[in-house]
Amino acid sequence: MNSFPVGERLYVLMDETSNTLQLTDVAAAFAGLYQCTVTNAAGSSNDSTLLYVAPNIIAGPENMTTNVSMSVTFSCMAEGFPVPDIVWEYEGNSERDGSSFPGSSSASSESGGGSTSGEMSGSPSDSTSSSQTYMSSDGQIIIVNTTVEGTAVNSTLTIDSVQYDYFGVYHCVANSSLLDRLTSAEATLSVSPEGSVAITPPGVNATMRGSNHTLTCSAEGGPGNEVSWVKLGTETENSDGPELVIPITNASVGGVYQCTVENLAGSDSATAVVNVPIGSPEIIAARALSPTEIMVMWLEVPPAERNGVISMYAVRYVPLETCSGTVTESITNTSMTSTILTGLEEYVEYDISVRAFTSVGPGPYSDSVVERTDEDAPDMKLNATAMALSETEIAVSWVELSDICQKWQRYGIRDPI
Repeated sequence: MNSFPVGERLYVLMDETSNTLQLTDVAAAFAGLYQCTVTNAAGSSNDSTLLYVAPNIIAGPENMTTNVSMSVTFSCMAEGFPVPDIVWEYEGNSERDGSSFPGSSSASSESGGGSTSGEMSGSPSDSTSSSQTYMSSDGQIIIVNTTVEGTAVNSTLTIDSVQYDYFGVYHCVANSSLLDRLTSAEATLSVSPEGSVAITPPGVNATMRGSNHTLTCSAEGGPGNEVSWVKLGTETENSDGPELVIPITNASVGGVYQCTVENLAGSDSATAVVNVPIGSPEIIAARALSPTEIMVMWLEVPPAERNGVISMYAVRYVPLETCSGTVTESITNTSMTSTILTGLEEYVEYDISVRAFTSVGPGPYSDSVVERTDEDAPDMKLNATAMALSETEIAVSWVELSDICQKWQRYGIRDPI
């Protein structure tokens, strides 16, 4: 058994008894033309064969992190014979999934190098290089540079200005069309959410007590964006996702809420102010003054529930029944803690409640009270008619009143004589 070098680092074993050349740990450097020569005293003869080596990625792309608008470059090195073609593929954003950026391992170099694909000579080709530029749908420039050195090809994918939605997996695919073989390696690009975090609704928010107020945190970049919430000045945290639901129970839940979005590439935060409106007043009296008026009085909002300076009160009153058949809600504003509701319908029950305002907005309405306006004397003529029935009897008849707003107790007959 004998061994001899192939290239600079690889070895083969020769078996003289079986006339077999055995190649071990085959790599691209083994590729080329092999010739067998048989010699004796009468002369010699030879034959040759071409050994192809399937593509192999010897240095795949590495995971990368970046901020938006920065430039990134992925690198991939493969070997084989014929020299494989390298194609870059993307998956991650549904609008760009399946994007492909081919390189060129067979293109002529700028200095006039020869072809490297499908050569039938016994030695790999000399160095070549090529560059291809792509314009993405959003106007970003993507450059693929390819360099061939012997049986090895190196390809770089450069994104000139990374956008938020460029995060995802980038595949380096080495393909040998002659052997119908391919191999691939992948790397993940993580894009920081910095500059994209926002909370809706933004700014100062007035929220009705007794309800839930929802803040929604949104961000771009990725993958793997993780959202966390904290109320500044406290240790209250919530990491359940992009939505934070705040039960508006009392003034203490108001404050500044911060949303932080983080991934492998970085993090960023945004804040929103939640101001809880004041509590509700308490109605202490509602009394009818006339058929069209009701006086309403209430207590001021307790100091602990004011959460600001009271600017006015709003009194809401709704008829529970109506002469017109149309129920209409009415509101009157006042800076006092009492008011007289006027222009009401006669002998009708009204549902009455009151709430207070600060510069942030209104608080909740108080518990309601019900009060009925007074009755008034009838103002309708009955158009009575009379007819003598006998010397001692007269029949009197009239049209019965049907006004639902007046409750008739009895009818009276007066003899004018």
